[in-house]
Amino acid sequence: MANNDNVWGMNGGVNNRCEMQLRSIAKGIKSQNPLILEIGCWTGRSTVALATARKDARIVSVDWFKGSPGTAQKPYASSHDVFNIWRGNLRKRNITNVCLMYMSSFDACSLMKNHMFDMIFIDGDHRYSHVKSDIVMWKSRVKKGGIICGHDYEKHSTECPEWMMKETDRDFLPSESLHPGVIRAVSELFPKDDIIQIPGKVWLVTL
Repeated sequence: MANNDNVWGMNGGVNNRCEMQLRSIAKGIKSQNPLILEIGCWTGRSTVALATARKDARIVSVDWFKGSPGTAQKPYASSHDVFNIWRGNLRKRNITNVCLMYMSSFDACSLMKNHMFDMIFIDGDHRYSHVKSDIVMWKSRVKKGGIICGHDYEKHSTECPEWMMKETDRDFLPSESLHPGVIRAVSELFPKDDIIQIPGKVWLVTL
């Protein structure tokens, strides 16, 4: 099936390479019937990748389908029913191993205090304070030996000029093709040697 905007609506930036990496990471989970969480599912491309890569898994998807301020997703959400696009993309593929939490990441975390995950994928609001909050909130919900990972991490903050790390309240810097908020949050919260950078702008840390 073609992976393009006609299929996915507005894909929110999860491209072919990221999709491939998500499948690979999910397939690599050693435990049977793993519990996988994604923060930010948008029109469902990442959801489908995770759910089809591991049909024995239970996927919990968290999104409020409003888009983030300062992004192309925000006006798109104002003129499209993103939730129904997400739901339609799953129905077309007969996916049944996904539970949606239609709410903010904070509200979902408050409701899921007793759940521990084999893998958490973070691709929600890309502004620094929100990425940092997502990582801090959910990190303790990863099982020992489990994976926390995310999207749109192009490089470590030490490889970026100082001025760029002052622009982290922005979702994206078009002039640099970078997501400074993601870069700063991930770089601050994990030792550099623990961060695995995977083609497709995916970052991964094993806990």
